[in-house]
Amino acid sequence: MASNSDSIYHVLSFIKRHPDQVNVLPEQYLNAISFTFADSVPVADSEIYFPTNHLMVNRMTDDFVEMNGALLDYFFNQTHTDLPGYKEVWITTSHVMPDAQYFVELSFE
Repeated sequence: MASNSDSIYHVLSFIKRHPDQVNVLPEQYLNAISFTFADSVPVADSEIYFPTNHLMVNRMTDDFVEMNGALLDYFFNQTHTDLPGYKEVWITTSHVMPDAQYFVELSFE
């Protein structure tokens, strides 16, 4: 996965801009936040970034983190970690077909 892709940026922007269309999942880890949203939402190259019933995990590139710090900070600030900041961001994605949902998890290291 090209984790610095425009598609991933647009997905994260959608999650931020449309909280009424997003389900925030119960916290499992202090340094992570997980979401689902309807697979009817258009996502560019969804077959690449959201494999069907399969998790895809990738580390965001340093360039992506640097260029999109404000957007990533928005999500980091929703976690319950004691960390003062983060150096790496990992993204996990999937297309959960039985539920007709896209899944996104961000973890901050």
